[in-house]
Amino acid sequence: MIVFLTLCYVAVLAILVKLGIVKLTLWWKLSPLVWMLLLLIVLFLPMQWGAPAGDLLVLNYVVEIIPNVSGEVTEVPVEPLVPVTKGDVLFQIDRRPFQAEVDRLEAALAAAEQNVPQLKEGYEAATATLQQSVSWSSDSFRT
Repeated sequence: MIVFLTLCYVAVLAILVKLGIVKLTLWWKLSPLVWMLLLLIVLFLPMQWGAPAGDLLVLNYVVEIIPNVSGEVTEVPVEPLVPVTKGDVLFQIDRRPFQAEVDRLEAALAAAEQNVPQLKEGYEAATATLQQSVSWSSDSFRT
């Protein structure tokens, strides 16, 4: 910060010399050093005395909570900085996407259950055809 303010001072001084307002004497050549010393004594040393110092005291720990599922949080029934106990509901996640997936899977299960009698009939027909083919093959070998 001292360097930045000194560079600003030098820039203003250079402009004043260029405009002819200030003659470049030994005093003006040494003035940036005086400027830096003045900033150090008047500005930056007092700022160090007022700066906070000492030990840091942690009063409460913060625990990050990550749910097992993802989704939009619709409600947060707990209050900030209030202790919670085991079993308290911390937040509610939108149920609609999960309910839609359950409904889709229940519909697929119902469709599969309706296919069971048809598959049994197909199996019995295929078994009968196989038995008929085996008996026909064995009869044709005998003759």
